[in-house]
Amino acid sequence: MILKIDEAFTSSVQSDQANLNFTIETSRPEVDAWKILSQITMNYFDNIELADKETGYIRTSWNSKNFLNNTIRTRIIVKQADISPLKYTIKLVSEYSGEAKTSVKEDESFLPWDRILNTYKDVISEYQSRLK
Repeated sequence: MILKIDEAFTSSVQSDQANLNFTIETSRPEVDAWKILSQITMNYFDNIELADKETGYIRTSWNSKNFLNNTIRTRIIVKQADISPLKYTIKLVSEYSGEAKTSVKEDESFLPWDRILNTYKDVISEYQSRLK
């Protein structure tokens, strides 16, 4: 018997950035930092589920990718961590279901995944470099 190639595995990278909070300190004014955070987030995600400029919070909707034997869902959560100095905590949430065509709404079907789809592998470093 020949095992099928796991497309989710080959379309992703092992990462210590998945499902962890990264704190990024910026010397930029808050209005500029917010604009950069929003731009980067929108470059990777079409839908923002919640954005609150006053509290510095952004949460995207889930982006889902279906493979033959797996469904991967990914989202970004941004939180303002401090005001002086200005800091943001960014979390790239990556989860898998182990089954094809799982609805993103079936939270109980997903588990944290220590991999990131290639589409999102540079998102944390982009936040880090552009917010400096």
